[in-house]
Amino acid sequence: MDLKRAIMERISRRAFLDEPVEKLKLEQLEAAVWECNRAGDINIKIVTDDPAPFGAKNTYGMISGAKNYLAMIRKAGDPDGDEKLGYYGESLVLLATGLGLGTLWVAGTYNKNECNVKVADDEVLRCVIVFGNVKDRETLKEKALSKTIKRNTKEIKDLLLSDVMVPNWAVDGVRYALRAPSAQNRQPVRFVCSEDAVLAKVDETHENDLIDLGIAKLHFEIGAGGGNWEFGNAGIFTK
Repeated sequence: MDLKRAIMERISRRAFLDEPVEKLKLEQLEAAVWECNRAGDINIKIVTDDPAPFGAKNTYGMISGAKNYLAMIRKAGDPDGDEKLGYYGESLVLLATGLGLGTLWVAGTYNKNECNVKVADDEVLRCVIVFGNVKDRETLKEKALSKTIKRNTKEIKDLLLSDVMVPNWAVDGVRYALRAPSAQNRQPVRFVCSEDAVLAKVDETHENDLIDLGIAKLHFEIGAGGGNWEFGNAGIFTK
């Protein structure tokens, strides 16, 4: 599936079916995880058939059937680690979407201590991405939850700051960044366009702002038709 199409089709899913993920799909995810870990110097791990972190007491009934997840692990001393997890993790989300799987970024409503992963002393488990088979359409409960935690409706002008004529590719980038998932649907990332650069920044007032920054940067890059981001808050985009 084209990445732009995957962005437009991706939604957060919270009801997963009791069916194993096909071997071929898992193999594609595993290959992509290996490449993300190599490129970002991070340590994402795939875990299957482990429902323990997602019991009703941990998820408050907001997630059901979850048992497969990506454990998002970074080095404790990497200042760009959270952003890398967001950037590369969202690339895995879009791959999973293209494979017909449902996904959900989960930062708070799970039990980190029950995750079946080994985390080294110099590493940090920041969050997980649940994935698995889902119904073609949202369940009634999913629809109700989506309405309950619906994101603030923001527009391009809310995310794009500029005093100059903005190139079309930058507008397209922000249009796709509007589709980026974020903690509590806050959409905290702002894009600043000057005569010679575009940069992305967050206020870092929320513990997951830098993860959200990485996610939004990837969406912008795809929407802009390619380019390269500099990691770091207020990192610059090169088209």
